[in-house]
Amino acid sequence: MISGQGNVSNVGNTLWSLPLRLATGIFLIITGVAIGGGIGSIFAGVGMALFFGFMTTIAGFMTFLLSLVMLGTSFSISALLLPFVGIALMNGAGRSFGVDYWLVPFIQKNLGIFITGDSQASYNDLEDEKR
Repeated sequence: MISGQGNVSNVGNTLWSLPLRLATGIFLIITGVAIGGGIGSIFAGVGMALFFGFMTTIAGFMTFLLSLVMLGTSFSISALLLPFVGIALMNGAGRSFGVDYWLVPFIQKNLGIFITGDSQASYNDLEDEKR
């Protein structure tokens, strides 16, 4: 039995989106190389981010936007399915076997301190008031 720690222990269980993330990343890389140019490099970059699990929430949103571009230029089954794939990958799919497993907690910790400051717990409030 799995102890429930590490790459496979998420509340939303993003492990099941791993095959979808990898397949979509490969698809977007191949599509980007085939298209070429500026928009092709965007497709390839988003595909690489998805494949390696780097900032997958943002990459999933970019996948959704790029799918709208694909729908505007061509009609295919992949163009019809890609918006839903982008939405599904916005659940933090990179936290299972991806860079986000280490990156997102690091950002949350450091950005949280930057925004709200370092919290200092005070457990002796009553004793401080007596002085």
